[in-house]
Amino acid sequence: MTKKEIIRIIHDSAKKYCENLNGRNLLIVYQDSGVSVKTLEVSFTGTNFLHLTGVKTEKNASEFYSAALSGRIKENDFDIASDGTTLLKMKVISSLLNGNLSAKMIGDYDSSFPKLYTEKLAGGVKGCLGFVKDKETGAYYPNTLLYYDIRSITIKPLRIICVLRKEFSDLRYSEITYKAKGIELSGIAFPSEFEYLKENEI
Repeated sequence: MTKKEIIRIIHDSAKKYCENLNGRNLLIVYQDSGVSVKTLEVSFTGTNFLHLTGVKTEKNASEFYSAALSGRIKENDFDIASDGTTLLKMKVISSLLNGNLSAKMIGDYDSSFPKLYTEKLAGGVKGCLGFVKDKETGAYYPNTLLYYDIRSITIKPLRIICVLRKEFSDLRYSEITYKAKGIELSGIAFPSEFEYLKENEI
């Protein structure tokens, strides 16, 4: 893969990230056992985009995202990681930057790769995003993207039953971006702070 091809993917991916994720929260609802469910709320900002590309650059994260979004990334703006991670991320980044991350499963990262730090993974058999918890805010943010089957790098992959999306400024979730077949919100035992979701089918 040439740098020109990588630049094209980065520009296209920045647009998708802006359209679907930047400035938004996703609420991932997943089933552990029985009727009860668990949730993971994740946040996406412009500064998170750089981590998902795997490129090495002297630009800070905000500058890189701004340049990518306006189609101004040049070949001398970045280097390709010598360990091959950049090329692997380029193979899957575009397919994951949508309103539900193309995620059917979620799980705790099993530390398969000693040099990689992340906590939660959401995705599918062709790739996944990793999330870490911010110690100050308590929010989860994306910090990596992996071209791996999520089942091979999580301790216990669990089924995602729905994903909802909202703007940072919205108080409540009102948009479903993914719902597993046969699932109705009214039948889900949501945690108390999200019980409003089953009052009406969105």
